[in-house]
Amino acid sequence: MTRAAKFPMSELDTVGKAKPEETGKKATKSGNQRAAAWLPRAMRAEQAAEYLSMSRSMFLKLVAERKMPPGIKIGAMTLWDRYDVDAAFEDLKLGDGEPSENTMHKILGIKP
Repeated sequence: MTRAAKFPMSELDTVGKAKPEETGKKATKSGNQRAAAWLPRAMRAEQAAEYLSMSRSMFLKLVAERKMPPGIKIGAMTLWDRYDVDAAFEDLKLGDGEPSENTMHKILGIKP
């Protein structure tokens, strides 16, 4: 199976289109709004919270309540897999209350 088949891309995987000189933290779409030319697969807490349009403290509260996936420790960093965050958000939206499987934990052989 090809990598593209394992991880299909869709129009939801990008946010807006930016010229190369407009990418990065200082890029803006209009006014104060940031534009992303691409979405990272792994995000720190601040990025994951921003991705979900919520505060960092609310995101970490949802993690503590197990409504969002636990972060993945890599050295001194804690990162969240965007696909796992998406799945957890779908669970919240559907209201089934059961967290989705953390795919990066499965790949890395980490038991929750």
